[in-house]
Amino acid sequence: MATFISRIALELINGPGILHEKLVLLPNQRTELFLREALKEHISDTALLPMFTTVDQFIAQAANLVVVEPLALMVRLFDCYERTRAQALAQGTSEGLGSFLNWGQTLLSDFGEIDRYLLNPAHVLGDLYNVQKLAEWDLEPGEETALMRRYSDFIALLPATYENFTSYLLEDGEAYSGLAARHLASHPESTAAYLSKNGVKHVLIAGLNALNTAELSIIQSIREVCPTRTLWDIDSHYFNDPLHEAGHFLRGHVQRQKTFGKDVPATKGVASEWKTISKHIHPVGASQYTGQAKAVAVALEDLRKSGIAPKDIAVILADESLLNPVLSFLPEAYDKVNIT
Repeated sequence: MATFISRIALELINGPGILHEKLVLLPNQRTELFLREALKEHISDTALLPMFTTVDQFIAQAANLVVVEPLALMVRLFDCYERTRAQALAQGTSEGLGSFLNWGQTLLSDFGEIDRYLLNPAHVLGDLYNVQKLAEWDLEPGEETALMRRYSDFIALLPATYENFTSYLLEDGEAYSGLAARHLASHPESTAAYLSKNGVKHVLIAGLNALNTAELSIIQSIREVCPTRTLWDIDSHYFNDPLHEAGHFLRGHVQRQKTFGKDVPATKGVASEWKTISKHIHPVGASQYTGQAKAVAVALEDLRKSGIAPKDIAVILADESLLNPVLSFLPEAYDKVNIT
C-alpha cells in the first residue's frame, strides 16, 4: 500500500506543471526529509526538485517579517507594557522583568491566539476588563486589596499594550508567529508577490490538519493567484466517525469549498490503512524511567536485527520526562534521530 508521502511524490511528478516550478507546503521539515527520499525513488533522471516550505516558514517569508525568538519577544513585550503603564497610570510600581516573565509568556500566547484567529483585539481584551469589573461590582468598601487593584489595572492596559507591542514589532520588520500570520492574511498581495518572485506556477498543500483562521485565509489567497492542489493525510476509520477526535479538524474542512475547492477532505478512493495494515501489540512490563528506557533500547535492537531500517521506526513517549533516559540508552546503531 502506498504511503501518504508516496502519494505526495507521485502527485508532484505526474501532476500538471514542471517539477521545479512547484511549491510544496508541508506541516514540518521532517515531512520534507522523507518526501525528498520518496522523490529520489520515483525519479531516475537528473531533475530540479520543487521548492519545499513549512507553513510557518512560508508565512514569515511571504510577509517579509523576521519571527523573533521567544526570550527576545518577552523583553520587547515587557518594554512596551512598562511604557504603556507609565503613560496610563500616574502612580504605580514597575512590574520588574523577573516578575513579568512569570506571566508574560501567557500574555504572549494569548496575543498569538487572537492574531491566528483574526479576532478583534480591542473587543477580546476589552471584554476581559469588563469581566473583571463585573467580578468586583459587589465588593464592599475596603474589600478591594492592593493585588486586586493591580490586576484590574493590568487588564485595563492590555488593549493599549497589544497595540503598542504589535506596532513596535511591525515597524522593525519583526513579528511573533501569530502576528506574522495576521499580517499576511490581511495583505494577500504579499502572497502573490512572493509566489511570483520565486517563479512558482503550481502549489501543492499536503498533510495539513488543524488550520486556524489566518492560515485558511492565506491558503485561499494562494488559490486565487496560483493553481493549487490539497492532499490530506486521511483515514476513513477516524474521518467517517463523527465522534472520533482525530478527524475533528478534517471534518470541519469539508464545508470549506471556498478555501479548498474540489479538494475538500474525502475518503473516496482512499483505503483505510488502519483497518488493513496488520498490527502486533506486545506489552512489556518495566518500572521507573530507567527500566522503561532500557526496554525501549532492547526493542529497538530487536527491530534492527529483524531488518527494519531505523528511518522506518517511530518511538512515541507518553511522558516527555522519558526523553533523556531513552536517548541515554539508545543502541549505538541509532546514531541519528529526529526528536519532536
